[in-house]
Amino acid sequence: GFLRPMAWEEGDADLFVHKKAVVAEGSAAASFVLTEGDSVSFVIAEADGKLSATDVRRPDGWPFVLEERERLDLRWHAESWRGLKDEQQDRYACGEDLGDMGSYFGVFDGHGGIFTSEW
Repeated sequence: GFLRPMAWEEGDADLFVHKKAVVAEGSAAASFVLTEGDSVSFVIAEADGKLSATDVRRPDGWPFVLEERERLDLRWHAESWRGLKDEQQDRYACGEDLGDMGSYFGVFDGHGGIFTSEW
């Protein structure tokens, strides 16, 4: 994801932050995700000429603790590339609401053409 520093001005780039850069503890720390509007403290690092945020913690410098959240916000992202084919043959379904059962996510590989992935 990306962070927008408080001193951000029009034209400034947001800082990339990898999930592994978020310092979290607790029984489900590996599942911890930041949500839009969260305040954080972080260190700015440079890799391959690009700036990113590392050591992302709570504003007071302590690690995030998953049990402190009332709920876990699920976020998802999907993208695909057509590769060497003339058209994109893969399909995906993201966040299809199934009511009390939760949500449905699927990736459908189009090795046999679009008819296979759309069926």
